Amino acid sequence: MSQKVYVRVHASFSPEGGVLPISFFWKDGHQYKIDRVTDVRMAASTKVGGCGMRYTITVGGRSNYIFREDDRWFIETKDVNS
Repeated sequence: MSQKVYVRVHASFSPEGGVLPISFFWKDGHQYKIDRVTDVRMAASTKVGGCGMRYTITVGGRSNYIFREDDRWFIETKDVNS
């Protein structure tokens, strides 16, 4: 079953108000650098619920989503212990 994992994010803010995540910290404290942001759009998380800005990111050659829901960031994961 998929769950939300809330993460701490370092982000870049443009003068126009745009926000792009640069890296995130997993719950074990490990920092993951985001290699690329390939898409940004308003979207719902169909796996775990919630709605906000969905960023399609690439980390270490793998594509994933990170969501900004109000002032919190989360990642969908199948196993919250991984």
